[in-house]
Order: sequence, then C-alpha cells, then structure tokens
Amino acid sequence: QLLNNPSTSLLLILNTYLAFRYWNDRTSVSSVSKIYNRIVPSSGPPYEIWRGFTGAFAHFEMLHLGFNMMSLYALGGALEGSAIYGSIPFFFLNLALAVLTTATMM
Repeated sequence: QLLNNPSTSLLLILNTYLAFRYWNDRTSVSSVSKIYNRIVPSSGPPYEIWRGFTGAFAHFEMLHLGFNMMSLYALGGALEGSAIYGSIPFFFLNLALAVLTTATMM
C-alpha cells in the first residue's frame, strides 16, 4: 500500500526521520516549536518562519509519533487513494494545513 500512496509514504518517512534526528541530536522542544514571538518578533527581524513547518512535523515522544503515524497511514492511504484526492493534491493539502495552523495561531 505504501508504494501506491507516495505522498503518505513521504510524509511517514519525513516525520519519522525528523523525530529520530531530534532524539539523536537531543534537540529541545523550544528550538523547533511554534512560538509566535519567534516567528514574528515585535522587535523586527530575524523572523523564524521555518518554525511554522518544523512545529507541524515535530514529534518528541514515541507514543505521539506512533499514534500520529498510524493515523497518517490509515487516513492518508484512504484519502490519497480516493477519487477526491490524488498524491500531489494530498501532499499540498498537508503543507497547506501546516501553514494554516501557523496562521491561525497568529
């Protein structure tokens, strides 16, 4: 099923890779999380816009990663393989949701 759903597979691999990178590098949650004052600081640049994406793909606990990846595998495969979504629209939908959650937070 993973080969039939390349966007879901890519997102599974990306999330798992980043989680293991964060764990191995001992990355702190505050260095990648969505913190409004860091994304758009009141004092002006530097803006840390990348936090809008890293916060959406950050998983720091094994259970968090496991349950999210099981959900992504089940729902992603169903949505990506449906007549409504294809691989490319499903991938961009996920990116748009990451941006939208950051914009909503602001």
